[in-house]
Amino acid sequence: MYISKIINILKLISIIVFAGCAQHKGNDQGSDTGIAKLDSGDLIYSKNRERLATPEANKPAWMKWIPLEGGYFDPERKDFAIAPRFSGVSPFSNNGLAAVKIGNKTGFINTQGKVVIPAKYEWANNFTNSGLALVKEAGGKSGFINEQGRMLITESYAYDFSNGLSVVKSGGKFGYINTQGKRAIPADFEWAGNFSNNGLAVVKKSGKYGYIDQLGKLVIPATFDKANSFSDNVGDGRTASVGIGGKFGLINQEGKLVAPIEFEYISNASSNGLSLFKKGGKYGYMNNQGVVAIANQFRNADIFSENGLAAVYADKGCGYINGKGQKIIPFEYDLCGSFVRETTWVEKSGKISLINSAGKKITGFSFENVAKSPVDDTWKAVVNKDKNEYGYIDQLGAWVVKVEMVDKFMVAKNSEGKIVWKTGLAEGMLADNGVVKIGNLMWMRCTVGQT
Repeated sequence: MYISKIINILKLISIIVFAGCAQHKGNDQGSDTGIAKLDSGDLIYSKNRERLATPEANKPAWMKWIPLEGGYFDPERKDFAIAPRFSGVSPFSNNGLAAVKIGNKTGFINTQGKVVIPAKYEWANNFTNSGLALVKEAGGKSGFINEQGRMLITESYAYDFSNGLSVVKSGGKFGYINTQGKRAIPADFEWAGNFSNNGLAVVKKSGKYGYIDQLGKLVIPATFDKANSFSDNVGDGRTASVGIGGKFGLINQEGKLVAPIEFEYISNASSNGLSLFKKGGKYGYMNNQGVVAIANQFRNADIFSENGLAAVYADKGCGYINGKGQKIIPFEYDLCGSFVRETTWVEKSGKISLINSAGKKITGFSFENVAKSPVDDTWKAVVNKDKNEYGYIDQLGAWVVKVEMVDKFMVAKNSEGKIVWKTGLAEGMLADNGVVKIGNLMWMRCTVGQT
């Protein structure tokens, strides 16, 4: 069971729309030189907190902007790149466009904040690498638009494209179209999922689940009551979890069982090739040959994160183990999250802290909620949801941007504690002071350092 994912979902539900960050400064991790390193050796920050090379460094600048309070905060500039003025925002795509809500409709803006595709959709997903975005029009029709906002493909039901194909529904059945809108695989299935990177997709036929290739051929017969997509993060030796009659096993890409269908639960493999399983009421881990690597001994457990650690729950408390089953972080917490790069959240006595992969606490137990940010390398943290106090924290535990209430104003402070934005919640603010009223909410753009 993906315990930390479930916990994160519950935490996300309780995180309020008006989120924020505090001026709290976390302690630097790493050596005496102030350099923090990932397991891969990628440098993150220097002693004076300058950004160094990371895998994200080559991304366009706008993909590092944090969606915040209806605008976009740029961590590099320590200021808003696009001032808050939308009723909802999503991260930017590779093509420099982002879906935003204006009132109760959705459109797209460019990196200058200009609306380039009018807000006329009931909802819209961001653009994918296919160059298309899935939208739903007011009349109930779904379809795909290009970067000019032209509807190229119209469907009553569709998924985003994955590996060049999109699931569509026609006449109560599911099939696939390509990026030109042509039927690539006929709608012959009772349900269909996205294709994995190995070119296989789960489909339902005659009440059972199996796998097709990208020509629509059923290459693994539909004999299962439940089936998961194949793992995409483990290279060769991909496996998929399948179930019959309430029990689960693992199959390989040829459809052969590598773990018999006798387990209470089996996950797909993590990036280290290990799958979480449950047997006899306890959790353990097996490899992609179905061989038990870590005995089923935990009352609950999570899949392994990319840094090679997994949260497990002993009789008393949770901690973290590596792929050999060795205890890396002591079992002293009530709840444990999954790692994002080299940090994760842990909870004790109802309060949450961030820790690094060595188990060092990089913040105090001062948060009510912590969840993965839509932007790499940051966490969204809530200090006090009743006071709308929340924000985003970096991998060293320091605030990137924090939103909090000061007197009658909700303000956003950058990593230096300078106010870069604030809202007035009381009537009477003057338009010639740069105040804009949107519904019942007014906002005022502040220069860096303005109070």
